[in-house]
Amino acid sequence: MLTLLHTSPFLATARFLLTLAVLAATPVGGGVEQGRQHAGAGLSQVELEAHIDRLIDQLGSPCYAARQRAQSELKRLRMEAFDALTDAQFHDDIEIALSAQYLVRSMQVNWCTDEDPAEVKRLLQGYGSRDEGERRKVMAQLAELGPETSFWPLCRLVRYEGSEQLSKQAALLALSLEPPADESARRQFASDLLTRMGTSRRSSAEWLRAYAEMLVNDPDYQQRWKQLIAAEQNQLAENPDEIGRQIVRDLTRWYADQLSRREQRQAALAMMLTTIDLLSAKYEEILEAADWFRARGRWEVIVELADHFAETFQRHPILLYRLALAHRELDQDEKAEQAAAVALKAVPDELEQHRRIAENLQHDGLFEWAEYEYRHIMSQPDEQPVAALQARFFLSEMLHDIGREQAAGEVLRGLVELMESKEKLRELVETDFGRKMSSIKSRMYFFFARHHAQLKDHEQQRTWLLNGYQADPHDADVLIAMYRMPDADPAWREKARQRVREAADSFRKELRELERRWDASDGRDKALAQFQLARANNQLAWLIANTEGDFDESLRCSQASLDLRPDRPAGFLDTLGRCYYAKGDYENAVKYQAQAAALEPHSRLIAKQLELFQEALRQQRKSEADASRESKTKTKTNTD
Repeated sequence: MLTLLHTSPFLATARFLLTLAVLAATPVGGGVEQGRQHAGAGLSQVELEAHIDRLIDQLGSPCYAARQRAQSELKRLRMEAFDALTDAQFHDDIEIALSAQYLVRSMQVNWCTDEDPAEVKRLLQGYGSRDEGERRKVMAQLAELGPETSFWPLCRLVRYEGSEQLSKQAALLALSLEPPADESARRQFASDLLTRMGTSRRSSAEWLRAYAEMLVNDPDYQQRWKQLIAAEQNQLAENPDEIGRQIVRDLTRWYADQLSRREQRQAALAMMLTTIDLLSAKYEEILEAADWFRARGRWEVIVELADHFAETFQRHPILLYRLALAHRELDQDEKAEQAAAVALKAVPDELEQHRRIAENLQHDGLFEWAEYEYRHIMSQPDEQPVAALQARFFLSEMLHDIGREQAAGEVLRGLVELMESKEKLRELVETDFGRKMSSIKSRMYFFFARHHAQLKDHEQQRTWLLNGYQADPHDADVLIAMYRMPDADPAWREKARQRVREAADSFRKELRELERRWDASDGRDKALAQFQLARANNQLAWLIANTEGDFDESLRCSQASLDLRPDRPAGFLDTLGRCYYAKGDYENAVKYQAQAAALEPHSRLIAKQLELFQEALRQQRKSEADASRESKTKTKTNTD
C-alpha cells in the first residue's frame, strides 16, 4: 500500500494535501520545538547543503512522520534551503516536487533591506503578493533607476523570485546594466556578485556567476557562456513557449553584444545568427530583429534573415527596404536596386499606401528609400493629386532635415512651377493644405539660402533670404536666418531685428483672431481653429526663442501649443526645448529636446539641437563645480 501510494501521482497528491492540513494545524516553532535550533546549526556550508538534500529526499519518504519532520525542518531553515527547494520543484518524484512548491510559496522573503534606497523600497513594497504581470513591471521600473541603485535588488529577485521565468527576466535586466568602469571596482563588483548568488542552482544565478567571470576576464568565459546558452536552447526545444523563447533570444543577443565589445566579431556574428532560429515568422518580430541587426551594422545577418523568412519579406515592403539597405551597405548595389524594385511593387499602386510606407521609412532613418517612394508618388500627379502634393511637401522637409538643401529647394521649385501653370492645382494647395503660393516660395528660397550657407557663399545666402522675406515677411525660419546672418553689417542687423519685431506683432494679432474664432466655433471648424492656433503659438515661440524678445512669452506660447496638441508632436517639443535654452534653463531644454528626439530618433536637426543643449548643460555644471571648489578653497584659506 505504501509503495503504491509513493508511485501513484494521484495518490501522492492526495497524501501531499493531507500533509499540508497537518502542517497548517501545527504552529511552526511552537510547543516543544520552540527555542530549539534546527538540525543544520553549526554545520559547514558543504555539510548544510548535504543535510538539505537529505531532507528533500525525505519529502518523498513512504513514512508520514519522516515527511512531516523533513517539511518542518526545511521550514525552519527558510532561505538557507531556498535554492535547493527551488530546484526540487521540478523533481521526478511528484510528491517531492509538490512539497517543494508548497515550501517555496510559503517562505516569507524580505524583498527589501535597510540599505535599499527609498525608491527601491517603494517599488518592492508588497512585491510577493502581486501577480506575475505586476512583478514583471516592478522589475522593469527597478532597472530604470540605474545600475548603482537597481543592480543588487534585481540580483535579490534573481535568487528568490518564485517564478523561474521571472528570475531569468530579472537576470536579463541586471545584465543589461553597465558595470563599474574602473578595473579594481569591477573586480570587487564581480566578487560581491559571486557572494550574493551564493550556492543558488538556478540557471539565472549561473548566468550572473558567468558574468562575474567575464568581468574579470576569466579565460574560460566564452566556453562557459556557450554551454549556458546551449542549455537554454535545449531546454526551450524540450519545452517550447513564447516567453521562454524571448528570454533565450534576449540572452543570446546580450552575449553577442558582450562579444562585440570585446572585439570578438566572428564569435558575436555566430551568436547573432543563432537568434534567427528563435524568431517566429510574424512581421513585427522580423522587423524588430532586422532593426536590431541594423543598429549593430551586421548587414550580412539581415541578408541571412531575409533568406530564412523569404515569404515574410516578400509580403512587406518595409522589410524589403531593410534588405535593400543591407545590400547597399555590403556594396551590392544591383541587389539593392532589385530589392527596392520588388518593394515598390509589393503593394497595389495605391499612392496613399506608398505615402505611408515613405513616412515609415523616413521615421526609421531610411532616407534613400523614403525618397524613392516619395518620388514615385510625385511622378503621378494626375491620378491622385493630393497624395502627390503631400509627397512633395514631405520630401522637401526630409531633404532639408538631412542637409540636402538644394535638392529640397528644387522639389518645391517644381511645385511652384506646377501651381503657376495650373490654377486648379493652386486652389487645391491653398484650400486642402492651407499653403499659399507666397509661403511655399519663401520656404523654397530659405532652402536655397541654406544651400549657399553650406558653401559659405554669404552674398548669395543674403540674396535668397531677401527673396524669401519679400515672398512672405512672416516666415519664421527666414527671419531667424536673417537675424543670425554671419558677417552682417550693423544696418543689416538692425533691419533684421526690426523685421523680427514686426513679424512677432503680426503673430500676436493672428493669435488673438484665432482665439476668437476657436471660442466661437464648434465641430470641424473648432478642430481646424485649434490646430491653427497651436501652430501660430508654436511659430511665435520659435521665432522669439531663436532671436530676441520676451523669452517668458515664448515659453508660454510653446506650452500653450502643446496643450492644444495632446499628441505632443516632436516639432513642438523641439520648440519647447529651444525656449528653455533661450532662458538659460539647460536642464529642461535637454529634458524636452530628448523627448522630441525619442519621437523622431533619426531627425538630424532635432539631434543637432539636443547636442547643443547637452553641451550647454555640461558647461554650466562644470562652471558651477569650479565655482564651488573655488569657494571652498577661499573659505579654507580664510580659516587658516
